[in-house]
Formats: sequence, structure tokens, C-alpha cells
Amino acid sequence: MKVLRRIRYWLDSARHYDDLAQEIEFHRAMLEANGQKPAEMGNTAIALEESRGVWIWPWLESVLQDIRYASRNLKRQPAFALVAILALGAAIGLNVSLFTVFDAVALRLYPVQDPPRFVKSSR
Repeated sequence: MKVLRRIRYWLDSARHYDDLAQEIEFHRAMLEANGQKPAEMGNTAIALEESRGVWIWPWLESVLQDIRYASRNLKRQPAFALVAILALGAAIGLNVSLFTVFDAVALRLYPVQDPPRFVKSSR
């Protein structure tokens, strides 16, 4: 249920952020009306950021920001994007082919009917 609430927040984050800012300002005004200093609540920006951390996963928002930044830079430099994609493709292909050979040679058992017959004992 927590995950659904966070996804719902993420999809409508602007409205939630505005509601939160209005609520914090309301509480600051209430403190001022009661004769207290609104500064006793602390920094509004920090309170907003800490509250957002409850609704969403901060690391998820950071990853999404990184993806948006990377896509903007790759659109600006298409030659670099092509070289990066080709390098990644070559590295992944090489890794897969080497693991396939290693798996066939070292990890899988050989299809032998009677394995002890092929092993020479040193006794």
C-alpha cells in the first residue's frame, strides 16, 4: 500500500508540493498569531524537502533526474551518443560470448554415460 501511495504522489507531485507549502505557511501564521516567532518552526525549504522524502523515494527521483540530464546531453552530442552506444554494445556482446564459452567449458557437466570410467584414479 505504501508503494501505491508513493507512485500516486509521484504522478501528481506538483499539487502535493503546493499543498504542503500552503500547510507549512498556515502553521507559521498560526504561530505568529499566538505570539510565537515563525522561525521556531525552522527553515521552510528544509521542511519541504524532508516531507517530500516521506512521499517518494529520494533515490528514485535522483535517478530520474540523472536520466533526464543524460538524455539532454546525448541529444546535444549525437556523435558521442553513437560512440557510447557502440562501446556499450561491444562490451556487453563480448561479456556474453565469453561467459557462454566459460559456461560450456567449465560449469556444465559433460554428457557422459559412465563418468567414473573416464577418471583415472591415482591410487
